[in-house]
Amino acid sequence: MRIVFLTALLLGGLRLDAQAQDVKQVMDLKLLNLKFFDEAAVVLTTGAILTGTLQLYAEKDVLSLRGVNDSIYTLPAQQVRGFAVKDDIAQQHAGDSYVALQRIFLTFPLPPSRKAVAPAWGFFEQLSRGAGPVLLLRRERLTGIDLHIMHTSSGVTSASLPRPLATAKSYVTTSLYLGTATGPVVFLRKPQDVLKYFAKQAPQLRAYARENGLRYDNNRDLSFLINYANTLVKKP
Repeated sequence: MRIVFLTALLLGGLRLDAQAQDVKQVMDLKLLNLKFFDEAAVVLTTGAILTGTLQLYAEKDVLSLRGVNDSIYTLPAQQVRGFAVKDDIAQQHAGDSYVALQRIFLTFPLPPSRKAVAPAWGFFEQLSRGAGPVLLLRRERLTGIDLHIMHTSSGVTSASLPRPLATAKSYVTTSLYLGTATGPVVFLRKPQDVLKYFAKQAPQLRAYARENGLRYDNNRDLSFLINYANTLVKKP
């Protein structure tokens, strides 16, 4: 009886360790806001181009690329000019079908922060497809995690000790910005702020949006509006 009790206690301890490891693994992945892409091309600030499979650690603004011969490159945003990836259409946001299966990410200086000692760089997804000079950008940040631990019967022993399963649901906030070749990105507190940015062209933009049924709260429509705004201003 004692041997059975000690065995059950040992198995229970092992499962507690496994539970802790499962929880840590799930939390680590969620906290990093990790994204996987099977096909990617990365352009470095040196002009070099790397291709392969890509993992984007969005919360750290770092990417990891596995290239030919299983070479692995870990690159912070400040070493990358931009990258393009092919994505599963099921993972795209509602209203983003115009992006097709290719998504483009560019690097820009992050808005100043009190905690930042030196200027920091981050990855921004390019939503508008025009030549610019102003681009519509999107940036996603993790805002919270709900962790759930479920127990199922293992059936390994007659005691049917519980086997923990850890799952987590993450909550991501999407922010929109305007980016240019010079200067910092401009945060849009609400999509209609594009009219403040293009103040001189605002009457024409309102008319264009009304005539074409464009909605400011739809990223696809907003990108069309940005493209039209670029045709109204002189490029530097």
